[in-house]
Amino acid sequence: MAQKKKVKQKKQTFVTDLYIELIGIGLILLSILTLGQLGIIGTFLKRIFLFVFGEFFWVVALAMIINGGKMIFSRKVPTFFTTRQIGYYLMFIAFISFSHLPVYREFNAHNTPLLSGMVNYYWNNDVLNTTFTVGGGFIGSVIYGIFVPLMTAIGLYILSLVILCYGTLLVFNLTFKDVYEGIKLSRLEYREKRMKKVKKATKPKVKKRSDQEEIEEEAEELNAMIDTTTPIFDFENDEVTITTFDQEVELQEEGEEELEFKISDFAEKIKQEKVEPHSTIETFMSDENYTLPPLDLLVDYQQTNNSQRMLVSAKAQARKLEDTFKNFDVKAKVQEVHIGPAVTRFEILPNVGVKVSKIIGLTDDIALALAAKGIRIEAPIPGKSAIGIEVPNPKQTLVTFKEIVKEVPQKQQSEKLLMVLGRDISGKTVYSPLNKMPHLLVAGATGSGKSVCINTIICSILMRATPNEVKMLMIDPKKVELNGYNGVPHLLAPVVTDPRLASLALKKVVTEMEYRYELFSESGTRNIEGYNDYVRHQNETNEIKKTVLPFVVVIIDELADLMMVASKEVEECIMRLTQMARAAGIHLIIATQRPSVDVITGVIKANIPSRIAFGVSSAVDSRTIIDMPGAEKLLGKGDMLFLPMGASNPTRVQGAFISDEEVVRIVEFIKNQVQHEEIKQDFLENLEQGQSESNTMEDPLMREVLSYIIESKKVSASLLQRRFRIGYNRAARIVDDLESAGLIGPSEGSKPREVLMSEGQCQELMSNLK
Repeated sequence: MAQKKKVKQKKQTFVTDLYIELIGIGLILLSILTLGQLGIIGTFLKRIFLFVFGEFFWVVALAMIINGGKMIFSRKVPTFFTTRQIGYYLMFIAFISFSHLPVYREFNAHNTPLLSGMVNYYWNNDVLNTTFTVGGGFIGSVIYGIFVPLMTAIGLYILSLVILCYGTLLVFNLTFKDVYEGIKLSRLEYREKRMKKVKKATKPKVKKRSDQEEIEEEAEELNAMIDTTTPIFDFENDEVTITTFDQEVELQEEGEEELEFKISDFAEKIKQEKVEPHSTIETFMSDENYTLPPLDLLVDYQQTNNSQRMLVSAKAQARKLEDTFKNFDVKAKVQEVHIGPAVTRFEILPNVGVKVSKIIGLTDDIALALAAKGIRIEAPIPGKSAIGIEVPNPKQTLVTFKEIVKEVPQKQQSEKLLMVLGRDISGKTVYSPLNKMPHLLVAGATGSGKSVCINTIICSILMRATPNEVKMLMIDPKKVELNGYNGVPHLLAPVVTDPRLASLALKKVVTEMEYRYELFSESGTRNIEGYNDYVRHQNETNEIKKTVLPFVVVIIDELADLMMVASKEVEECIMRLTQMARAAGIHLIIATQRPSVDVITGVIKANIPSRIAFGVSSAVDSRTIIDMPGAEKLLGKGDMLFLPMGASNPTRVQGAFISDEEVVRIVEFIKNQVQHEEIKQDFLENLEQGQSESNTMEDPLMREVLSYIIESKKVSASLLQRRFRIGYNRAARIVDDLESAGLIGPSEGSKPREVLMSEGQCQELMSNLK
């Protein structure tokens, strides 16, 4: 029975297709007869067409030929009311109105009524005569007969101009706002060129040559050797709206390329006393001539324009998608196509009653039909009633760091912690301020683009923040990824490569966080922005200047190695920082290539809501990073899923590429314009000493223990057990702490340990105990 139904359906489909083809052939035949005025039929049709449409009858005939060809080759009835076709209709009406103006003047000269005199005018004269003024035909006469009494001929002429302009905008998928912004942008570009010429003409003749100018000239010479070409996509399609990523990027107003921000001098260091808390971050007097790295240091990469090939491929894949749905009896059509840098997203609009799960179940069949490496289905697309099918492009388009930095909006230029990441599928620039995230987890397999992403984030901050505005602590157990940033004045300490020192450095940052919160409590502020405003206000009125707190960014390049060496200490520090450090201006960026639950623990995930997932090997790893599958289908080479805080679904982004050469240029530019000031090792060396001293003060009985050992001049774990009635573990821990602090001697077998401190040292230690 089912087989009979299928045979019947096939017969009906064949008959319908045959009818459509015959109609298409008929339209083409009638159009040819009309245009050529062939025989009685051709002459009659041309007379009718001239009477109805006037001089522009040939436009209708050409439209019949085009639609007839579509019906023959696609076996589908063409749509007649798309946005672009409505634009063509409006333009056609405007041209008819213009062409009927001579006929209106003739009618007006003889005082002939427009509507009633129309029939006599066309039937009493030979419209096929070349000397006869046809005008706009019946349609033109109706337009003039209705609108001329309402708004006169001049008003109708103006209305026709407006209709022509609006129809043109609809044809090219534009709005009046787009035209206005284009004119505004061209004026801004012209003004910038004029300003550059004026600046070149008004340069002082005598000027001292600085190292910075030499570096900028070298950068300009290097860039001049590179031919700069940018792919420009301009696609048109009547059936499916296909947009490329370059079309959807809205150009923002660009500021001056050379940004010069003078660093305000910091006040003297806060005096460190034994009782009062003190900052663990030392600031230095910055060079007043410090300038941010210019865009000239970045490279313009030469790229070939393969837009036409991508367009042809997208059209072919859209047809294959619809054929695949048809083969599996799924009623759905391709609504829009977005060609991105790495993938093309087809927006599928299913008919009413089609389940989303049915389309998701065809994932492997769609990949087979499109001959794709692997596809990713987003069902549904957030904010749209459509399903997104992401297919890899035949060739990826390089997204450079320079072009992304240029397109940052003007209102975001003041963000010191702004991270530029890349472009999404629709071609829009993806950026996010780190202080709004407030911490970031980056995970992915080796070779997926994780290190390049970390470099783009670091360089984004270095190119917009001075050393007194942002400080960084870099932890790199692999010893090769972040070592190139050594010597940058933004660093709190040299790049930490020892995992043991890394845990101590994180504890140092925790101490800084606690110190900042004590400052906030004393000043009555709630966060770093409020405290810095308070300090600036106080510095205007008081003689004693206070220090403005910089942001602190902690970058850990490989968390897995730290968790293997000191998992408990590292996890505790990360937990405290992620829970409390946001208001203190301390932010973490944690990267790992092993996204397993023993590395990215539940405590870490709960306090780091913003994540970036690169390509991973399995869906389990993807769930560990972003709590959902999808990262296992990424392509690598910077292809990522970005899940910022508050977003329900991740955004697919093609990461910006920055080369090692560009990183070296930025670092050398920063290092060469400041004095070579050695970053002190005190940040880590003093920490070890403070760690040992603080351990001796952890136990509540420490004051009584110190008094006892000064009196008895001997100490052992068994003596402390009997004297203070405590267990062996606690007594042994106190003894070990005293030995590590150098207060007692080493073990001598069964004998008690020798007491090395004097009564004065004991009194000093007891006074420091809380």
